[in-house]
Amino acid sequence: MSPKISISAVCLGTKAGQELARSSQAVVLGVTSQGVFLKLSSGWVIFLSGAAEPGPLTLILDAPLAPWVAQGELAQISAAWMDFPSCGRQVSWSQSPGWSTPPPAREPLAFSQRLQILRQVIQLLGVESLGEPEGKAPASGAGRIPRLLFFGLAGANAPIQIQEQMAAALQPLLGFGPGLTPWGDDLVLGLLLTLRRWGALCAPSVDWQPLFSCMTTAAYRTTTLLSANLIECACQGEAGASLVRALDGLVTGDPPPLACANIFEDWGSTSGRAVLRGMLLALDPHQELMI
Repeated sequence: MSPKISISAVCLGTKAGQELARSSQAVVLGVTSQGVFLKLSSGWVIFLSGAAEPGPLTLILDAPLAPWVAQGELAQISAAWMDFPSCGRQVSWSQSPGWSTPPPAREPLAFSQRLQILRQVIQLLGVESLGEPEGKAPASGAGRIPRLLFFGLAGANAPIQIQEQMAAALQPLLGFGPGLTPWGDDLVLGLLLTLRRWGALCAPSVDWQPLFSCMTTAAYRTTTLLSANLIECACQGEAGASLVRALDGLVTGDPPPLACANIFEDWGSTSGRAVLRGMLLALDPHQELMI
């Protein structure tokens, strides 16, 4: 029998590590040019790749795994390694440093400065590219979100009532669009991540947990497992490193607008623009950009 070929993880997303510790086996959900999606027995989806950036559900490997595994293949999990018996590969993360989203490194700019950054990023991407994908969009009330944030949380209504209205407006978007992370889910993720990380810009004293809990429950009921996992991570303040960096750039100016636009441009075929659209709902409460 040939010896196992060992592949080591050089970076382990914190949530991926937690779910691996709760799992005894996994199945290959899909294989792409970038890596392998695994569905763990804990009910979470993680991503194994030699080319990815850090993220809450990502294991960055020191060698490619994708060429050797196929969709539907089973893996056994034990302690700090994963065995793929059909291809003789074994992935270990015992020496891998954990990664979680770092806190913001800079203070937010004044609203007028943030608005100028948003305007520049939109111009660089093209305003028309931020619209819905082809197909009939669901009858959601997402356009009401900025108004709810700006007027409702200013004191006209109790915050919990506003969050219930926000959830009702957002839920029809879940599952809208093709792929493992549909367009509507990406928009929702962008909004929730922004409120989790920079919610004090909208309402300094508001606890957003009711909205986060409601949208997480709705995501698991409505959309793909991977997308629901990512939405739950966003509600905990966790997301891919470059996506968080782009969000911070919109708020603090670092990185600059061109770098932020490039991140959104490169984040999937439509995902980056949809995420940005969700971020704008929170960051432009006056709707001055009119997107």
